[in-house]
Amino acid sequence: MKARGDKLAFVGDDTWEQLFPGTFNIALPYPSFNVKDLDTVDDGVWEHLLPLALNRTGDWDVLIAHYLGVDHAGHTFGVQSPQMVRKLHQMDDQISETVMAMVDAAGPGDVHEDTLLLVFGDHGQTLNGDHGGGSDEEVDTALIAFNLGRLHSLRSPPTPAPQMAPQPNSESQLQSQLPVAAAVDEWPDLDVVSTVDQVNLVPTLALMMGLPIPFGNVGSVSEELWGVAEGRGGDANAGSLQRAVEVNAWQVHRYLNTYAATGAHLDPTSLSETNALFELGALSSKSGPEGDGAMAAHQAFLSSAARLARQQWTQFHNGPIAVGISILLTCLAWQAWLAWSLGRTSWLQGPKTHFLDASLLAVAALHAIAIFSNSFVMAEGRMVGFLLAGVLLLFLRARLAFELLVSGRNRRLGLGACGVVCQGLALLGINAGMEAIGLVDRTGGNPFDKSSYQPGGLGVAGWLEKVPMYCALLATPAVVVGARRQESTCWPEHARRLVYSAFSLVIAWWAVHDAGLPISTSLTDLWANCGPPSGWQIQMPGMDLRVVMEAAQDGAAAALEWWPWGNVWQDAFAPLVQMPLADLLPRVVYGLSLTCVSGTVAATAWRHGHPGEGCGLTIRPLVGAVLAPLVLVSGRVGCLVGFLGALQMRLFLGMASTQPRGGTRGLDEGAPGPSDGVLEPSEGTLGPSKGTLGPGEGTLGPGQGSLEPGDRGFASALCVAGVWSLFGTQAFFFSGHFCEFSGLQYNSAFVGFGEFSFFVSGALLALNTLGPHLLAALSLPLAVRGLKARHPTSPPGLRNRPDPKRPPGARASHSAEVAEFRLLAVVYGLLRALTALASVVSVAIQRRHLLVWAVYAPKFVFEACFLLVTDAALVLASWLVAAGG
Repeated sequence: MKARGDKLAFVGDDTWEQLFPGTFNIALPYPSFNVKDLDTVDDGVWEHLLPLALNRTGDWDVLIAHYLGVDHAGHTFGVQSPQMVRKLHQMDDQISETVMAMVDAAGPGDVHEDTLLLVFGDHGQTLNGDHGGGSDEEVDTALIAFNLGRLHSLRSPPTPAPQMAPQPNSESQLQSQLPVAAAVDEWPDLDVVSTVDQVNLVPTLALMMGLPIPFGNVGSVSEELWGVAEGRGGDANAGSLQRAVEVNAWQVHRYLNTYAATGAHLDPTSLSETNALFELGALSSKSGPEGDGAMAAHQAFLSSAARLARQQWTQFHNGPIAVGISILLTCLAWQAWLAWSLGRTSWLQGPKTHFLDASLLAVAALHAIAIFSNSFVMAEGRMVGFLLAGVLLLFLRARLAFELLVSGRNRRLGLGACGVVCQGLALLGINAGMEAIGLVDRTGGNPFDKSSYQPGGLGVAGWLEKVPMYCALLATPAVVVGARRQESTCWPEHARRLVYSAFSLVIAWWAVHDAGLPISTSLTDLWANCGPPSGWQIQMPGMDLRVVMEAAQDGAAAALEWWPWGNVWQDAFAPLVQMPLADLLPRVVYGLSLTCVSGTVAATAWRHGHPGEGCGLTIRPLVGAVLAPLVLVSGRVGCLVGFLGALQMRLFLGMASTQPRGGTRGLDEGAPGPSDGVLEPSEGTLGPSKGTLGPGEGTLGPGQGSLEPGDRGFASALCVAGVWSLFGTQAFFFSGHFCEFSGLQYNSAFVGFGEFSFFVSGALLALNTLGPHLLAALSLPLAVRGLKARHPTSPPGLRNRPDPKRPPGARASHSAEVAEFRLLAVVYGLLRALTALASVVSVAIQRRHLLVWAVYAPKFVFEACFLLVTDAALVLASWLVAAGG
């Protein structure tokens, strides 16, 4: 159209200008990415639509008006929300007024005598207001075509715009109201067409405007729309329609055969049959316009061509796919060899049963193989909870067997059978509780149905829902960071304080939210309006506390004016005190977390350059610094899941260990050790001080089953890394996520920011989605302390002393601990890579599957992101551990 000299105009969604820069003669764009903004785009469209439409003086040949309010209302508030009802009524009013005004200007000789007005949506919505899938609610939308000149001729004297129906009180009423439904009543003789495929709009509109049909079109001319454009309602002129269909058939025939000639794998038989229909139509056309069967043959050809194109609608290149899978397999094999090599020289110890090892391998293999099933991918959240419960039961069985066997020999070993059972039941209870709170169960659902997004929650409302969340937020930093103090000048202690401060502000943010304060409330508003009542007095009789506060405010203002740098400070802090608390508190949380992370990275870099100097580093504050903003952007469910997940890790390390309950304090006595685990060593580090339970051994005595390097290294790492990986996957699914794009929690992108920012909003959404796997990998060093064994013949008090019976490199030293973590990290990464490889192979094999874009492709994208985040976190954690973190 641009090349032909047509003039184009648009108003509304700025995506048009981004897609077609420099194309429009008139462009009035409005920002479109802030889904919380329901009115800016719509108000801008309405401001310019009627002036442009009614004052047409050759400034445009095609006018596009793109509203967005209904789409944003669905995304942000849902279809059945008051905001959606308001926007639908607004759209009804504006579309109806536009139609009436343009029909009034469509008389003989008027500007719109030959104008075609199309009112349609580019997609539908689920009941939750989202789209992108293949359900009927998402792919069906309204299309209303008006031949304005014909409507003017059919109408008696102009009538005012129809009144809108009352506001609906039920879901059925809301769904039954379509835009401009009342306007259609003005012309009762109009035909209503049931459906028009969207792909058919391309050739129909192109030929209506006298344009060539795009080369890659596979749609066919719509007879009904052609009739509307001719002013015949749904009945098109046979001659003009036959010529349009003939041109359409010639274009599709050229495209298909050109496409097949490029080497595309079109079915030869189907292509030959389709071409035969085209040739039949061409022969029939030669007999003249009145030739019977010409248009029918061409339409049959177009239908057959569309079916053939749908079978080949996406071209996959098998060569690059095979190369990519080969690279992944090579990396996986190298990673497995590296893990085995590290395991043969490792003193990392874990529960010693071949049954547990085989079971963990079976779980990992089952999870990978099950990804080939679309039913498993849909039900993966529930299956992960089931697999984790089974693995925890296996650990409970192994530890309980150990306790029962050693209880008659040395009652100092372990927690005792009752304690182990309590730990195991607590772990199973936490797993079940997290599933009940946060799982979005897609089991057995329609893969194209995206309507069930919300997790279960606590199932209660009011204070019963809020109290557990506040208790979880209060306890989470103590569980993750702990209360152990180092010197006040050490960075780890400063980092702990930053984490506690961040969680305090998270609590404050929820308190502001639950208090029902206006969303624009700022610190200035609190100071001015939320002070104590006038009756409150301090100890001095007759002095009002409010007066004291006002005097302090005046004094602070005067001090700032007197101080030479006062204006600078005032200018810097004025925006903060005037910023709404709903934005200020989250931004301070993000700032504290970034400070903690950057400070830890800087301290680690300094430690690498000055080994052995300064305070011992710790991974705990870094984990807390990531967890604080994560629970903030994850809602109430995220707060509960974050606490339960951290508590679950502590309990698991306690149950998986075989450290004597009354044994040594280990490295944490005295100077801080090079690593800082979730558990104190007295709470459990693997490796009994007297004897070891070997596979199949029925008795346990001092000196039996002594450990050698490689005796249990790889198997222990496999057991613990397998459970740790399941913890990360569990946290992802049990925080309301699932591996579909409709499962993205878009509201998290606006926590602390009312306006859309590509990088900031993207980072918050990425943190919300990938944070569980990031935390699981980043916290892996916390498991090393709980699994690091000492030589079984070393007395409890000599754990850190050189042992002549052990090779020097195998002492419980910093270098040994680094090696142990590297083994655990390699095995952890191996398990994640195995899942990613299974997803890649699955989507490659099933690339022609009906559900490839609904199930398998999203799963592949999510697994690829999980793998990248996991590897990056493991590299960072390895660097921290190497420096003594």
